[in-house]
Amino acid sequence: MQTVQCHCSNGDPISAHALSPGNTAAEENRILRLFLGLLLMLMICSPGALRADAGTNQFLFLTIQIKGGVLTMQKASVVAGSLKPQQDSKDAEALVVALEDAEGKDRWSLAMEDPTIQRLEYEDPQHPGVIKSTVTHLDDVEFIARVPLMIGVRHVAIYRKEKNVPPTRTGAPSADKRLLHRIELPKEATK
Repeated sequence: MQTVQCHCSNGDPISAHALSPGNTAAEENRILRLFLGLLLMLMICSPGALRADAGTNQFLFLTIQIKGGVLTMQKASVVAGSLKPQQDSKDAEALVVALEDAEGKDRWSLAMEDPTIQRLEYEDPQHPGVIKSTVTHLDDVEFIARVPLMIGVRHVAIYRKEKNVPPTRTGAPSADKRLLHRIELPKEATK
């Protein structure tokens, strides 16, 4: 039986017995599985496999403040990693955060619950066991929108979905959202 010397990416030697005509089929299978397992482990644990591609594996944290009805972007941070899938809010008066290119075309959007509307539930003091709810509107709120870092995007537009918008007869898209504010992204948050 022959021994073959291989080296890991960090320089440590690995030895494996080479297949030879004198080995039994079971022994050859065991050696082959061991060798393939070591090879797979090296591929998985190599430093290159653990390193994320900085060009495609990034997204943005946008910190937006609404104060007295005025929207301002407090901060735009580029974050390494994958953007987790987000579901659109089904709320009738949701905020829509849209990424737009220089011409104003939507490239990506997400409907999210309006952070200025707070729904509270509490037990009715007059009728124990009965839950009551109330809606309050906040005048000063800060929220974070997680959005993808996309090539060609220059603006973030914040819309409010309009409830009770009748559908159009011509089949054209209805104006179901109203622009609240359009904010230019800082250069470090654009590609």
